Amino acid sequence: MRSWVVRGLALGLCGAAMLLAGTGLGAQDGPKPYPIYTADHLAGTMETLGPNFAAAVRALEAADYPAAKERLARAREQLATTITFWRQHVRADGIGFVRTAVGAMDDL
Repeated sequence: MRSWVVRGLALGLCGAAMLLAGTGLGAQDGPKPYPIYTADHLAGTMETLGPNFAAAVRALEAADYPAAKERLARAREQLATTITFWRQHVRADGIGFVRTAVGAMDDL
C-alpha cells in the first residue's frame, strides 16, 4: 500500500512540474536574444582563462591528468562563452578562432 502512495505522489509531482514547465514555455515570446557581452566582459574572461590554461599545461607536464582535465574543462567553458562577443560584432574570424580553439581543447 505504501509503495502505491509514494508512486502516486511521485507521479503527481512530476505532472505538476511538467505543467509548470509547460506554462513557462508558453509565456516566452520568440527567440531569446544573446546576452550583452562587452569588450570588458571579454577582457575579464580572457584574464581568468589564461591562468586556468597555464595551470592545465603545468598539470600535463607533471602528469597530473585529473587536475589537467579539470583545468581544461574550466578553460574551455570560459573560452566558449566568448563566441557571443564575436557574434555580436559579426566577426567571422573571431568565431572561427574560438571554434578552432574549443575543438582543440576537446581533442586534448
